[in-house]
Amino acid sequence: MGPTVHVLYHGLPLCGFSNLTPVNWEKGNLWVGVADRDKATCSTCSTLAERKMEDKKEGATNSN
Repeated sequence: MGPTVHVLYHGLPLCGFSNLTPVNWEKGNLWVGVADRDKATCSTCSTLAERKMEDKKEGATNSN
């Protein structure tokens, strides 16, 4: 099994598996930014990142 790839948001993983920055994570955990959420292997991070992007799109639509 490969590493778990989390989505980083404001310096922390969206899933909340750790309250530490990535440099202090246990070996076997990597990260990507929200823009690269499709590369995440953590299903919780992926789901939450998609929701954040949907909310962002809705906010942009509602402000017009």
